[in-house]
Amino acid sequence: MQTIHEQTVIVVIHPALGVPGAYYSRLAKHLCERNDWIVAVQEQRGQGSSSWRASRTCNWSYWTPVALDFHLHLQLLRDSYPKNPIFLLGHSVGFVLWSLWLAKMTREKNEEALANISGLLGICSGSIYYGIHPSNTLLMRSLIITFISNALGWFPGERMGFGGQAEARGFMHDWCRSIWQDDQQPYECPHPHIMKTFKELKIPIRLMTLDNDEFTPPISTEKMAARFNPYYTSYHTIESKGELEYKDLPGDQAHVKWARGKAILPYIEGWIKQTLQSNNTPSETTATHKQARL
Repeated sequence: MQTIHEQTVIVVIHPALGVPGAYYSRLAKHLCERNDWIVAVQEQRGQGSSSWRASRTCNWSYWTPVALDFHLHLQLLRDSYPKNPIFLLGHSVGFVLWSLWLAKMTREKNEEALANISGLLGICSGSIYYGIHPSNTLLMRSLIITFISNALGWFPGERMGFGGQAEARGFMHDWCRSIWQDDQQPYECPHPHIMKTFKELKIPIRLMTLDNDEFTPPISTEKMAARFNPYYTSYHTIESKGELEYKDLPGDQAHVKWARGKAILPYIEGWIKQTLQSNNTPSETTATHKQARL
């Protein structure tokens, strides 16, 4: 039986909207084999193996997994690995949800829950506010999603070509609201202006995206990074021309297909190892909103 040391890194991955947890199994396997890390993949509520299914009578918002699921998932890991450093990795909306959970714990002064959280990494995540996002169709898409969700009581994402088989009305409303208002305030959240607490987070945070990602282009990621404390936060743009996996990848596929390859691994590993080496205290060089190069 392999001995797990207290220094062994634990990575917890939360999927993008509509993506089942099993999609990240290859990424998790690579990170484990290359680094001897422990990697856990969450199942997004309502997707994959989850027993929840969105319907007119079964609804949830961004806040539901933040308030009910994340603490349970982390507690399961802490029961087995009470002192190991934990890095949270969120893909797209997964980063937003992890940020909300960290803000919730900060607002509620739950130091025990925050213990051992060594860093937050967001991949292909960014602000989708229509005022800064270059897409000409994003605003119209949000209006269509809202109309269909209200009419049916849930959103048939797979049938509509966006999201999973069944998406909860409240979850999609929160997604749409972030397009209209440049805000991440879930409608069920009891804490007013929760996004302001992002500035109070005092752990290393890294956001990265691909330059050919149509959903979260570099400007989107940069604007999201600006929501956090600049001393602890950095962002990075991966240039597709420098990576064979991404060079000819269409922009509408770049947003998700990075998780199935190996080109992303050095970017994840490099930042986590750098963070550990600096004892979780970002230097003046790395903790900046300026684009960093690995």
